[in-house]
Amino acid sequence: QGPKLGALKAWLFYEQVARNLQSIDDIDTLLCTLSWQTEDTTSWPKLQFP
Repeated sequence: QGPKLGALKAWLFYEQVARNLQSIDDIDTLLCTLSWQTEDTTSWPKLQFP
């Protein structure tokens, strides 16, 4: 679970900053767009810095 959690945390942090999300509800809505409970993390958006 460690690498999966790390990837999820990094992606959420990047998107929170990039989208200027300021409330927990905004972050929760974003989290609902990703199937984070699936085991296949290869389908997740990749963390990319500009």
